[in-house]
Amino acid sequence: MLEQISQQISALNVSVTTGCHIDASITHSPRKPKTKPSCEGVSDREEQDDEPLAKAAMQVVEVTQPGVDTEARWVKKGGKSVFGYKQHTLVSDNGLVLAIQTTAANQHDSQPMLDLLDKAAIKPGTRVHADKACCSQKHRAALKARGIKNGIQDKAVKNKPLTQRQLQRNRLVTKSRYVAH
Repeated sequence: MLEQISQQISALNVSVTTGCHIDASITHSPRKPKTKPSCEGVSDREEQDDEPLAKAAMQVVEVTQPGVDTEARWVKKGGKSVFGYKQHTLVSDNGLVLAIQTTAANQHDSQPMLDLLDKAAIKPGTRVHADKACCSQKHRAALKARGIKNGIQDKAVKNKPLTQRQLQRNRLVTKSRYVAH
């Protein structure tokens, strides 16, 4: 449905030119495992277990629990373990959803950023706002190469705290990332 709406918006030549926002949220999977995954050894040649070739032929097969969501993953959020997915969303300044990508919960928030920009066909000159998770040289270079303005919050690195200017910039990006509903 989102693709059909996007096609209609494109057909009317409506495009985002002022700004867009990227963020990720976690969706819980109700079909989580009761315990940590267990593994089971399987051998094709059990009668020859003492031979080196037989040991090389041994395989480790993960035993899955019936009814468990096999594509969801565990991630720590706020000190708690969560089993599920991440929904990475790109929205316009007005809160209109332009692109969505769902991944396993253990995938880093920044991974789908460039795919989301491609899906939404973000035009040069548009400012992209994102949190510190997307702060990387790779993303800065990709935005620059596409002519997209960088609105990604700065992130401190080990032994190099943020400057007062970077802290002020981060506060401004935070204010602009909030989209009222």
